[in-house]
Amino acid sequence: MNRLAFFQTDKKIIVGLLCKNQLFWKIENITSSTQNEKLLHTIQHVIEESNVKKIDAIITTKGPGSFTSIRILLSAAMGLSMGYDCPCYLPTVFDLLAYNRKNPFYITIDSKRGTIYTLAVRETLNIENVQELTPETLNIFRNQHDNLDELNMDTDNTNDEYYIELLKNLCTLSKNPSFVSQDFEPLYVSPLMYKKIHEQC
Repeated sequence: MNRLAFFQTDKKIIVGLLCKNQLFWKIENITSSTQNEKLLHTIQHVIEESNVKKIDAIITTKGPGSFTSIRILLSAAMGLSMGYDCPCYLPTVFDLLAYNRKNPFYITIDSKRGTIYTLAVRETLNIENVQELTPETLNIFRNQHDNLDELNMDTDNTNDEYYIELLKNLCTLSKNPSFVSQDFEPLYVSPLMYKKIHEQC
């Protein structure tokens, strides 16, 4: 089964194609004005390098994160899914970062609006427990959970191995039928779900 997976951070686009246990991959630096063009070019490069003619699954993340970035990822996934006539799997960024990690830990994701989505995972991942915190309240949260590991996209990490591991995890998530998407609906965390840190203090 040939699986094409891609996601992005603030500064990088990461694309991989898993074929017969061999991962073809490419990581590109981006800016807000180049992310769309570079995503398509990077996907094309990886497909050509792999010499694969048939793709059986498309996998990307549906959010949360930057509105523009999510839309670009989902638009590319929709077009590729239609073009290759294959299913598309859309786990959340929380699912990707939490995959194959031992509990407990917490996840932080920059909303690009001056706040940070935060989710503590002690036993199971529950999206309804997401908190949207300011940098100040995030520090309070970190102090309250200093015994837990923090997981994030680590945008300052220059080690390709970190992103390759995430790519492999993203490909593995396509084995879960619950992530198959028909409507390509993005995940934008609703304000009704936000929990204020001071309510727990």
